[in-house]
Amino acid sequence: MKLFERSAGYWLFWSGFIYLSLTAVVVYSPYRDYTMLVQLVWFALIGLPLVCNPLARWLNMKENKMFDWMKKNKMPVNEVPFPTPEAVEPVEPPALKDKDPTIHYTIGHTDDNRVAFRIGYTTLFMNSAGVQTLIDQLEMYQSQLHQEQE
Repeated sequence: MKLFERSAGYWLFWSGFIYLSLTAVVVYSPYRDYTMLVQLVWFALIGLPLVCNPLARWLNMKENKMFDWMKKNKMPVNEVPFPTPEAVEPVEPPALKDKDPTIHYTIGHTDDNRVAFRIGYTTLFMNSAGVQTLIDQLEMYQSQLHQEQE
């Protein structure tokens, strides 16, 4: 647990704690007539972030523009107005052109008596034993699919 973080709530809490402890000391001392002065100093202390922007920034508060009406030369505000929206005629999308059909896979023979099975960028070259193994694996997977559907 942090005892002091940079926020306005912690600023109020700890300034109030210091005010109460200092007031207790002043009340029980021969200088009890100065309690009003301690209170005025505390009011000035808790209001300090409202007039001192560097302290307000340090306490992670927004910059205060409360007393800007006293200043004569105000800085220009860097705001860009949004353009007004205008109605736009609906436009039909362009017609799709006939494009070549996409080939997902190909199977074919090679000149060295093998079977070429091409999927995307991958090509498998198989002899007759490899083709038979692939057929057996596909039949096994096909039989598993039938078992799941039933």
